[in-house]
Amino acid sequence: MRKEDDEELDGEGGLKRSNRNLNEKKRRDRFNILLSQLAGIVSNKNEPRKLDKTTVLRQAINFLENHQSHVRTRPDTSRFSATWQPSFTTDGEFNLIVLEALDSFVLSLDNDGHIMFASQSVLPLLGYLPDELQGTSLVKYMDDRDASRIWPEMRLALERENTGGDSKNSFHFQMLCGNHYSKISRKVVNCETTVISNNDFNQSEQRNSKVIIVVGKVLHPPQPDRVVITADCQDNQFSYRLTMDWKYVHVDHRASSIIGFLPFEVLGTSFYEYCCDEELFNIAQYHRILIHLGKVTTCYFRHLTKGQSWVWLRSSCYISYNQWNSKPESISGTATVVSFEEVCAEQSKLLKHDRDYFNRVVPPRKGGDPLSPICSWPSSPVNEKNETMQHEVHLEESDVAVEVTSYEQKETKKSIFMPHDVLKSLMTTPSDQLLEIISTHSDLHFESDDEQTDNHLRWLENIKIPSGLSRMQLTRHLKLLEEYRKIAEQIRKQEKQLKLIRKLIEWGNLLLEVDSNIGVVGESSADSEASSMSNLS
Repeated sequence: MRKEDDEELDGEGGLKRSNRNLNEKKRRDRFNILLSQLAGIVSNKNEPRKLDKTTVLRQAINFLENHQSHVRTRPDTSRFSATWQPSFTTDGEFNLIVLEALDSFVLSLDNDGHIMFASQSVLPLLGYLPDELQGTSLVKYMDDRDASRIWPEMRLALERENTGGDSKNSFHFQMLCGNHYSKISRKVVNCETTVISNNDFNQSEQRNSKVIIVVGKVLHPPQPDRVVITADCQDNQFSYRLTMDWKYVHVDHRASSIIGFLPFEVLGTSFYEYCCDEELFNIAQYHRILIHLGKVTTCYFRHLTKGQSWVWLRSSCYISYNQWNSKPESISGTATVVSFEEVCAEQSKLLKHDRDYFNRVVPPRKGGDPLSPICSWPSSPVNEKNETMQHEVHLEESDVAVEVTSYEQKETKKSIFMPHDVLKSLMTTPSDQLLEIISTHSDLHFESDDEQTDNHLRWLENIKIPSGLSRMQLTRHLKLLEEYRKIAEQIRKQEKQLKLIRKLIEWGNLLLEVDSNIGVVGESSADSEASSMSNLS
């Protein structure tokens, strides 16, 4: 019995020893792998023999000691010394946040005032490409009065730097905007300047040993005025679907990383609410061409983001048709993010090319080309249906007008006036067609008392849009003006129809009287003829 117990203990001990040896082997293998990786970093690549473990560890210790002493003697200037940087952000992310929050640009000037460097932010703020500013003088973009005031101050700051004084200075001036900024010609810029040494750039000329750093802050009203130069996200396009009156019904999930809005936040809103005012006319023209052609690629346009900034997009749109009745059902599109540099280089060429192409393909309107001005705000499906019905009625009225004209010509040739036939024709013709025929007849003139409606329209034209409105207030203001104009036009049309109806009633009464008089005259003439025949007999 005792022998069997010893065998059981030996079996359990052997299993434990084998497990312990296996774990030890795994640990040594991991240690050898780490040493091999460390040897590949610290060893000389030209050395043929393989280093042992002690040599690898010694070289690693020497490398770390040298690196630590180097860091102590030369502090890291790339990181901020302040403690307000969040611990969960990297230096690149924090720098991007600071630059976007400052909404400023940076210039470096030599001793003569020529621009040596310009940051990328001058493009959305002032409308200049950085390459356009390099080599030019800053005085060129100032007024003569500002140049005579500011440049001596900058020269004085250079002299104070040479004498060991304070070289910081601040001033403001009006800077001329570039060709890529079409809103205003000049902007007020508040600048902070300082003078630094240029020894790190290894300039050969001694006169460029000092560099003036200018940090400019553009003063503009609180509105979405900042343009995203390049998208900082991996997704560069998203798909969407609109109704026929240009309202969002579907947005791809990738849009959140581009425009900032979640898909459900834009559903039911108009596409035009997110377009910049300067591109509204162009986008409306492309959308009108889309109705004619069924597919179009728009020009570059700015789309509002949730952070109240602009991102440049370009859309490819096509119309989706119902599979049962083949009627237009929705508009599907794909928006692609483009850089501001591409917009500045290609926008004018693209608009010119598309305008020429549309003039060849789309038949021109009456009195204008296919790109004639149209309303920026799209109509609703009910309005579109009414416009189609009015167009069909207009065609029918033209046919009725031709028939009435031919009828009048036949009656003129016969030289017979039949009031009951004319009255019958008026009664059988539909009222809307008859009103349109009479209103467009060149021989009929009515007195017009639409002065009140005209005064309303003239008052509407003289209204000036107040300054300082937000985008939402401006949108509502324009919508109210458009609704007021529609109501005034509807009132004018209804008043005109009432006048025509009164005139038709007067004409009907007159024709009835004439018809009755002709009947009486006919009966009297028939009686006289009968009496004369009886007398002759």
